[in-house]
Amino acid sequence: MTTSEAVEAVDVVVGAGSGMGAASAAALKGSRRLLLVDRDEEAVQRVADEVGGEAVVCDLTDSAAIDELSARIGKLGSMIVTAGVSGAPGEVTIAINLVGVARLLHAVEPAVGEGTAVVLFASMTDLMQLSPEIVSVLDEPLHPDLIARLRAAGADPSDPGQGYVLSKTGIVRLVRNNAFDWWHRGARIVSVSPGVIDTPMLAQTSHLPVVQQMKKTVRRFGRPEEVGQVAAFLASDKASYVTGVNLNVDAGYVTATQERTALRELYEDSSDASVEQLDRGA
Repeated sequence: MTTSEAVEAVDVVVGAGSGMGAASAAALKGSRRLLLVDRDEEAVQRVADEVGGEAVVCDLTDSAAIDELSARIGKLGSMIVTAGVSGAPGEVTIAINLVGVARLLHAVEPAVGEGTAVVLFASMTDLMQLSPEIVSVLDEPLHPDLIARLRAAGADPSDPGQGYVLSKTGIVRLVRNNAFDWWHRGARIVSVSPGVIDTPMLAQTSHLPVVQQMKKTVRRFGRPEEVGQVAAFLASDKASYVTGVNLNVDAGYVTATQERTALRELYEDSSDASVEQLDRGA
């Protein structure tokens, strides 16, 4: 890459106002021109002042704002998208986490070229089992009847939990469905699935039994910078042969859970005592 090309390219972090987005922005400090995007103007300006980027206010549910953002990007160097919600009504979660991200990808498409790398944030989707019919619907996130089609496929997109699962599974599908074509344009796209990370979003759910159980399994919560550094690496030329994958950054939680599930299935046909031992971690 020549110096002129490096100056022309833009690095973008969406959701940069706090948590893993702010950590990703910090990891990119000192790189190319850096656009830091968030719907919280005060928060993103604070991060921009710290890392030297340009603050941009954009809500992923606002198509016009997305178009304005994309117009500021002549050539996309890298883009890390951490923006998302959890615990909201399912349809709201899907609108932000999946549809908004899909719209953003579509909007920046003209700026994607040789050397572009995009990192989308998913969420331990290896543990989320959805029917082929539902996955097929998620493969068209910009379909105007997305919610109705999800219901027809047997999902409940209004439920907060299902909405989150559907949205994050859709993110992984976006990566897989675009990876091959992007690679032949010299571009890459990957996803990252964080585990239990100590962020403002986690603070809202840390009291839940499932979160406490996850913390017990992995010993401690992760730190935002532990994920931000991984995202920055994947967005860099150092990961130039990595595309189309979903990387778990979760202290081995997904692997351990899958292993225990497989062992339970193996032992279920043997004896109750074997399953009891497994539950005790024996």
